[in-house]
Amino acid sequence: MADDGCVELAVCGEVDPETASLLESALEGVSPSAARIAVDLSAVTFMDSTGLKVLLDAYRNGRQGQEALVLRSPTPMIRQLLNITGLDELIPIESADAATTELIR
Repeated sequence: MADDGCVELAVCGEVDPETASLLESALEGVSPSAARIAVDLSAVTFMDSTGLKVLLDAYRNGRQGQEALVLRSPTPMIRQLLNITGLDELIPIESADAATTELIR
């Protein structure tokens, strides 16, 4: 955990039925004292509904409305998926440079 209480989880490759449980476990393993979780999606090459469900569940499990869960730097394909499903309206999306966080809506 960084000094500011932010935990960053870097996700890479495919998030599908075979791998979504790894992301889910990582999110569940973050200390409740973490002020913020940033899920870096810049290296995700594919995500299906199981991955989207994991992100939505993490948002719903007590972190909603506080911008405590953010998605960082999704690839264009993942960004489009978030847009189509409306998750980009629920979960904040930010650029890679956390020092100059810029929400993308």
